Amino acid sequence: MAKVFYITIFLWLGTTIGYAQGVKTLHDEILIQSSVNKTITKSIQLKNDTQKPVDFYLRGISDGLGSSQKIELCYGEDCFDLNKNLKGIYFTLAPGESTQDLKFKFATGLTSSSGNFDILFALNNNPRDLHKVHVAYAVSESNTSKTELNSFNGISLGNIYPNPVENQANIDYRILDDGIQASITISDVLGSPLKTFNLDQQVNKVSFSAIDFRAGIYFYTLQVNGKNIVTKKFVVKR
Repeated sequence: MAKVFYITIFLWLGTTIGYAQGVKTLHDEILIQSSVNKTITKSIQLKNDTQKPVDFYLRGISDGLGSSQKIELCYGEDCFDLNKNLKGIYFTLAPGESTQDLKFKFATGLTSSSGNFDILFALNNNPRDLHKVHVAYAVSESNTSKTELNSFNGISLGNIYPNPVENQANIDYRILDDGIQASITISDVLGSPLKTFNLDQQVNKVSFSAIDFRAGIYFYTLQVNGKNIVTKKFVVKR
């Protein structure tokens, strides 16, 4: 008997009728944010709360992955590429049973991206009885952590985080030399300034709200003593 798996990165449970109402996902919401060229592995737990065994047939996956991204769903030692033919792949849960060896592997790809897709299971191979998993992911270009600071003309500057940004963004910095006048300017993709922050040697962090920003690409520029030193990119996701 073939076995299956299933994935999530931002996970919520959708059901239609019948058995699907007795199937549970034993997780809070999961959001995975990572950098390019990484493989993320996470465990998934499903539970059959019905009084009968339930077969989970992998019905399909919606579009939403980048061309260089890859997902494998694994049950025990058996792993399957979700970008390939999935016909006939399933596993069975007895009444009250939950999965113990179900996990997914997400290869983040070669470029920054964010997106979502759905994975559908037909319970007992009935296309009208579906268990839906919604997946959302966010991948950034840089693999430098927020705690790693790069030095520029007497000031150390970190990467913006989280990236992509949804609500609040943060940038760590450290002024190394006394007497430096430094600021950070946030601008849109056309170069129009949106916000400017004067940096304080005693604070070491800039935080700002991006709630009013539209989804898209933005930039932040470090200025030291009136000169532009470095510009970095970030993404706002909606």
